[in-house]
Amino acid sequence: MSCYSDILATLNASCRACVDGHFSAAIADPKWAQIIDNIKQETALPTADFKSLFERFAEEIGNDKAPMEAWKHACWQHQRRGATMPASQRPKRLGRALPVDSYAALLVSASQGIEAEESTAATLAAELATTEGRLIPRRLQRLCRAAKVGGQLIWATFHETAAATALDPFSPLPQTFSDITDGLGLGHFRESPVPLVLLTYEADAEGAAPALHRPTVADAADGSYYRPHTDPSHAYGYTLPLSNQQSKKPEIVHESIPGSGLVFPFKVVYPTDSQVAP
Repeated sequence: MSCYSDILATLNASCRACVDGHFSAAIADPKWAQIIDNIKQETALPTADFKSLFERFAEEIGNDKAPMEAWKHACWQHQRRGATMPASQRPKRLGRALPVDSYAALLVSASQGIEAEESTAATLAAELATTEGRLIPRRLQRLCRAAKVGGQLIWATFHETAAATALDPFSPLPQTFSDITDGLGLGHFRESPVPLVLLTYEADAEGAAPALHRPTVADAADGSYYRPHTDPSHAYGYTLPLSNQQSKKPEIVHESIPGSGLVFPFKVVYPTDSQVAP
């Protein structure tokens, strides 16, 4: 792994001027400023990928994209490049939080050929809310197992001190909206609060056992709440809690997978923390 200055030195003159110019200029946008700081502190992205990422960024700038947009597009071509977690440290269960509406849309995409009646994202979102924490109907279980547990890139956490056990991957976080978003560093859900479904799934389920990668700035793309872990040899990353009320949690990224390993029941948390399912 190489640091920012080492990578710059390997770029050709025009590319180096473009990258360093955009990353050294005074920045008014605090989000973009934080992303640039993350880039300069990155320790997990392999040298060749880091160099390629900067070259692609310069290309996107040359295509008249604004800097943050250029960075995001460059990152999309360099995700899941962090080291793969060794089998000896691979957790048994993973957990992730995503908006109820987003998960309902994934269920809709998987519903063709499974549901006799047409479902909508709205009806499935309502069903998710009314069944959370209770016995999940078999029909909904089948649909959840067929659907993806996220998009093209999935961020997940796990129980760090018991990697080989089936303990709650969100533990020791209390399962409330404020504690989950705090401990997992999900500041974007604080900015635009929405109900979140907390999914727990087996890491080695049949047909859904992805390689687990240490996160990098390329995985974070335009996400400013990511922070690089300072140890370049560590097998995974850590969240940055939003306050000092919670401890950091381990985090990895992996490819999109179906929910064949989902553990039921799931839980839904609400921005007010006191709101109950209708």
